Formats: sequence, structure tokens, C-alpha cells
Amino acid sequence: MSRDQEKSVRPATGCGGVPAVTATLPQEFKIGWPTLLTAWIGMGLGVGGLTASTIGVFVDPLSAALGWSRAQLSAWPLCMVIGAMISMPIVGRFVDAYGVRRVASVSIVVLTVCLASLGFIGGSVWTLYLAALSTALLGMGTSGLTYTKAVNSSFDAGRGLALGLIATGPAVATIVGPKLLQVAVDQYGWRAGFWFIAAAALIVLPAAYCLLPDDKGARNTGAAHRPQTRDHDFRMPPFFWIFGIAFFLFGVSSGGVAFHLVPFLSDNAISRAKAVEFAGLFGIASLTGRLVTGFVLDRFPPLKICALLFLTASSGLALFALFRVAQAALAVVLVGFAFGGEMDVMPYCTARFFGQKRYGEIYGYFTWFAAGGVSLGPLLLGYVREQSGTYDAGFLAAAALSFLATGLILFSQRFSPRNVEELSPPAMPA
Repeated sequence: MSRDQEKSVRPATGCGGVPAVTATLPQEFKIGWPTLLTAWIGMGLGVGGLTASTIGVFVDPLSAALGWSRAQLSAWPLCMVIGAMISMPIVGRFVDAYGVRRVASVSIVVLTVCLASLGFIGGSVWTLYLAALSTALLGMGTSGLTYTKAVNSSFDAGRGLALGLIATGPAVATIVGPKLLQVAVDQYGWRAGFWFIAAAALIVLPAAYCLLPDDKGARNTGAAHRPQTRDHDFRMPPFFWIFGIAFFLFGVSSGGVAFHLVPFLSDNAISRAKAVEFAGLFGIASLTGRLVTGFVLDRFPPLKICALLFLTASSGLALFALFRVAQAALAVVLVGFAFGGEMDVMPYCTARFFGQKRYGEIYGYFTWFAAGGVSLGPLLLGYVREQSGTYDAGFLAAAALSFLATGLILFSQRFSPRNVEELSPPAMPA
């Protein structure tokens, strides 16, 4: 489908998703900057930003204070992933039904309580697992699922750029958060560290309640005219499944390298200090990818951009497999750029091809695909490393998976609609 055809699927919308006279990009940002800024801060201080990026700061203090091994503490992120995968579609339905403002405000309060409760854990390590699971289950309303819907409903001409900007929030939190938290933990202890991130999560509450749009259901991209469907209708069109599987495959390939980058470099005679610098380069490339991809999404067909990102990652992974550290810098930049850009493509395409009425629910399902791949990737790459003694075969397989994902995205264009209603699941009798 051409870019002109894609533009034809949506009517002109103003800030907040209300149909209006077509706004230019500068006008959208002039009107919608409060939503944009709130979403940026919210994603940075939410469960997918500061909360997730500071887990490593607590590992040694918890091990020393409570006697829990690193192996036991390694299950902490897994509990978060399980909780997120369970709650994403559910939270998405709440966002669709009750609006961004209500869900985000309630979730911020609940996340604050869950994070504060971590400061009282002790005894069995299962208290940590239960608190971590609860944090992800009840705090997912502070994730990109909620904030990307707010941006999608407020921006049209500059939607891609706006999504790219708010996606930098978690990246900034990853860079700054652990350093600040380490200071708090060193001076006041690990319990105070949990209370520190709980207080940080609460900061965005006034802005979320006052500045986020309160749109319930869809008001743009043609979704308001869509036939009503049952909540549990899973008869999604082929485009949904092809798109989701492609993101699963990309998650497997990119998630593995993100986790094993430093060990891979260390295996190939790169000092740990130098390997950490490469990890920093990966983060910078990812941040750049989010901004650049967001900018070009507003100007070129999104599915072709997605395919190009996946192909870029495949090229970087092949460089790792064939040249190891000889081309490590280029490979890190390629994979990191694609990894960051992918975070813009998914919410953009969800809104563009599925509309806003069921955006939260469908975006939650796509997150299942992506999160499942990202969770599986490190395990598979680690298994190949243990069996073969090197990462070569694992990176080559990851490159092949990313290349296959590229083909699936290009193939999905055959099923992409000329208007949003073509993708709607069929109406069911009451």
C-alpha cells in the first residue's frame, strides 16, 4: 500500500483525537506538547523505565542483607515479564474502555504502593517474587501501552516523531536512574532505594491526571465507524498474525544480543571495561534509532520502514557471526539502531492499521509477541553458546530469524488494508 493510500485511511484529527481541521506538524506540537511531555516523563518513571532499569542496583545489597543468591535474584526480571504478559491485554482493554487519564492515574498510585512494599520484603525470596509479580501486574498502566495511545490520539501529522520522542524517556531513565539510585542505596540502604523509586513514580501523577487526554474508545483513524465486535473475538485477520509473528522473530534475535553482548565481547579478548563501552554504544544507537525512525515514519510507508529496520538488524547480527569483534562497533550500531526503531514501529502501525477503538487491547497482544521473543532470545543464544563453545552459530541463526521477519513484514503488505475497517474482525450477534 502506498503512502498516499495510507493517508487516505484517516480523517483529519485535532489534539486529543477529536475530528477537526487538518493541523500541520508545528500546530500539533504547539497544542499537544503537554500530552507529549507527560507521556515522556511517565514512560521514563513508569514500570518499563526506571523500575525495570534499576533492578541490577539491588542485586548485591539484597544478596548481602538477606542471603539470597544471585541465581535466586535472577528470577526477579522473569516475574516482571510474566506479570507484564498477563496484564498487557487486560490493561489495554481498560484503556480502551475508560480512557488514558483514568487508567494512568490509578496505575501510578498502585505502582507507587507496590514499589514501596518492596522496601519491606525479607525472609523468603518468594516475598520478592510476589512483590515483583504484583508490580508488573498492577503497574502496567504506566507503560508505553497507555502513553502511546495518548500520543496516537493527539498527533497525526507528527505521530511518528511524537512516538519517537516519548520512547526516549525510558532510555534516559536507564542512563540516569541507576547512578542516582546507587547513591541513595549507598547512603541510606536498599530499603530506602525502593522508596526512592516509588516516590519518583508518583511525581508524574498530577500531570497525568490534569494533562493526559480522557478519550474513551476511538475518535480518529476511522475507527469510530468500525462495526461493534465482541470483546473476546479472536478471529483476527491474516495481517495481525503475520505482523505479530514477525515481531516475535525479531524479538528472539535482538533480545539475545542485547543480553549477551558483554559476555560475547569478553569471550573474544575484549576487556570488560571496553565491553561495557560497547554496551553504552548500543544504548546510544538505540536512542538514535527511536528518534530517526519516528521522524521517517511520518514521511514513508511504515511497513517498508519496519522491513528495513529488521534487515538492518540481520546485517549487524551477520557481522557478529562472520567477523566477531573485527566489525563489532558497526554491528553494535546496526543492531542497536534497529532495536530502538522497532519500539516506534509497533505502536505506530497498531494505530494506523487498527485504529484507536481497540488500540490498547491489540497493542497488548502485539506486546505478547515481542516480549515472548525477547524473553526467549537470551535463553536460546546462551544454549547455543554452551553447546558449541562460541556465539557464532547463535548469531548466524539470529540473523536468519531477523531476515525471515523482514520477509514476513514485506509479505504482510499484501494483506494491509486500504481503510481501517477492512481489518476489523467481523461483527458478532449479541
